[in-house]
Amino acid sequence: NAHRNGELQLQASNMASEVERKARDFQRLKERALKSLLSMKRAGELEALAGRMFRAEEAEEEESSDLSAKERALRALLEMKRSGELERLAQEMGDTQARLVDKAVELRKVAADAGRSGELERIA
Repeated sequence: NAHRNGELQLQASNMASEVERKARDFQRLKERALKSLLSMKRAGELEALAGRMFRAEEAEEEESSDLSAKERALRALLEMKRSGELERLAQEMGDTQARLVDKAVELRKVAADAGRSGELERIA
């Protein structure tokens, strides 16, 4: 039973660690995306892209086939920014980050409490 109890505590601890790792990875991704957008804005890339897109739309109806993948991605980001969707997504990412951190703390607490109370031994 002690062996099984140790295994269950280890599994709970590993799960909590994995949730914490995913939360950190998610936070880094969010920070990189926001830094990239800010950098593009500072460099004038978003405005330049908007100008190119406007000219391309006037020039021909099928502009999407003429735009590079990067330009299409930037166009989508610009549209998301204009519509407020980018801010909403950033807020959702922050909320998800907070939930992941809370879940990791909860898992660690449950594992610690179960180990102290002998509950894991009874379950095993």
